[in-house]
Amino acid sequence: MKRIHQSQAGSTAGELLGTISYIAFTLLTIWGIGWSFYRHGPIHGVASVMIPPYAWYRGVAAIWDTPAWRERYDVRTEQLAIMIVNSVNNDPNWQIQSREYAQTIKDWIRHVPQSERQKLKDAARDFGFATTDYCQRYLLAMLDGDTSTHPEQAASVQQHVAGFHAMKGFDSAWQHLVQDTNSLDDVLTSLKRGQSNPNLQLQADESQDNRPKTENAIRAMIQVMSEKIQRTIDELFAAS
Repeated sequence: MKRIHQSQAGSTAGELLGTISYIAFTLLTIWGIGWSFYRHGPIHGVASVMIPPYAWYRGVAAIWDTPAWRERYDVRTEQLAIMIVNSVNNDPNWQIQSREYAQTIKDWIRHVPQSERQKLKDAARDFGFATTDYCQRYLLAMLDGDTSTHPEQAASVQQHVAGFHAMKGFDSAWQHLVQDTNSLDDVLTSLKRGQSNPNLQLQADESQDNRPKTENAIRAMIQVMSEKIQRTIDELFAAS
């Protein structure tokens, strides 16, 4: 009798183990197929349907797969920084190009997890504040003829830089901004000559006696720039 009971117990345990294994592999197959279509595209999805072991592999590989939003992260953050810098760019060609550009960034941001998305938005704001602070300091220094100044080293600028420095895309865009000052020199020349800035519609006299007007024009221009930058950031993150 004991042998019969042991045999029945062993048979029951074997059936239970078999059932559990069947359910586990079925779920793994379904998960692997779904993940293949979602993460790797239709070719891998169809392959996982036709070849169950491949679906099992994809199901397990999902554990170490890099999230889609993490791929090309540095490229996307640099593109985001470029959008921020160009917030005051009213060039018609850029306006047309930037629509598709902005939509690509919005779609990417939408797939970033909420916690990471907030970090990204905070970094974008720091990049915006650093940009406007740097531009104002540079223009005012150049207005006084101080060519040896390094406004990027100012404590207030560095405080904001610290907020995005760890993100390579933002940091790369920042380095380009600091190294290429030609556009800022052009803006200052335009203001000193009393010419209107086409983007910000500001004007100042070139006379040294009217330096306060030029300085006020710079500060007003930076204020408008700051508002446009923050508006751009809000719009890019609005749908997320």
